[in-house]
Amino acid sequence: MPAREEGDKIREEIYQLIKTVNEPLETEEVIFHIHSKVEKNASRNKVMYRLNKVRAEGKISGKMLGSGKGVWVWWNKQQKDLGE
Repeated sequence: MPAREEGDKIREEIYQLIKTVNEPLETEEVIFHIHSKVEKNASRNKVMYRLNKVRAEGKISGKMLGSGKGVWVWWNKQQKDLGE
């Protein structure tokens, strides 16, 4: 059970972070924030999983830039979409 609670903390912190900033964030910026506020050893995969869950809930938007693993950019759903 602790892992589930921890995951919820990460997801909540991701949503609060992206909701409060006025510009898109790269995944690495989100990871840095999670390491400093919630879980210092959270892996990139763990944070990406939570980011995609929040995106699937429709709370944030995300877009992959580049090829391969590339760089993901995340922004508040209420902000103008990057594609527009």
